[in-house]
Amino acid sequence: IDNTDNEANALITKQGLQRLIDDKAAEGVRKLILPKGTYQIEAETRVILSNADTATEDEKSLALQSELNNLSIPNRFTLDLNGSRIRFKTTEYWQNVYRMITIVDKYDSHVINGTLEGDYRRRSDAQRPNGDPSAEGGCCFSILGNSRYCSFENIRVELFPGYCCSMGVYGDSTKTSFSTHIQGFTN
Repeated sequence: IDNTDNEANALITKQGLQRLIDDKAAEGVRKLILPKGTYQIEAETRVILSNADTATEDEKSLALQSELNNLSIPNRFTLDLNGSRIRFKTTEYWQNVYRMITIVDKYDSHVINGTLEGDYRRRSDAQRPNGDPSAEGGCCFSILGNSRYCSFENIRVELFPGYCCSMGVYGDSTKTSFSTHIQGFTN
């Protein structure tokens, strides 16, 4: 896990943070306080295309993509950023399919005290081959599904090109997140 704003380590930093969060939650830890720094992370995407290995960049841009492995907060767990910044590295192809942090179908889960920074200034504003803009679709954080009593508190959000936060229905439209809230939100 690299907290020195190193873009070259963005993917392994994201993977390492998730492993640390999951391991501590499995040990029964309820709150993890990160050391101060800037953690650059990268979203992983999967191109859903029968010839993904041989497809051109234009074909990949037009293909359906799905995001994989967001930073996910477990049940009854608080991630305290301790004044740190989590910065998003621009994704390849569309540059727009990602969420940084998600709370999905969780109870009493929280992210507090830090800054989440998108990739607005580092991305291309060129249109994708199908004519759609590349600027939308990025999402800072989400509280989704059957989540209850979850929050993002004392979080500063900067430079997100799409949707800053989303809350509500996820997959199963019978599950909603009516009991979620955001406190101390600055955009």
